[in-house]
Amino acid sequence: MKQSSTHKADSASLVHHAERIAEDVATRANEIECERAIPASIVDDLIEHGFFRLILDEQLGGYELDLTRFHEIVRIFSATDASVGWCLNQN
Repeated sequence: MKQSSTHKADSASLVHHAERIAEDVATRANEIECERAIPASIVDDLIEHGFFRLILDEQLGGYELDLTRFHEIVRIFSATDASVGWCLNQN
């Protein structure tokens, strides 16, 4: 599948946002563990930046990322909190 340059810029932006949100996840890892839930503000950030639409077809409003880029983003979150990475991967 051919990707447009806009699509590539979107994936780079997603990585940037993933790194930023992962910093918040890292500071709240104990809270996530104790509450056994991802705080609503983090979920809101994930939704706002399209992290639950990473591999969804572009025609359906997703980013249609290739699996390498998708796994890169999942690893960013998993490195700070495995459960957040797992949830992102499952969605």
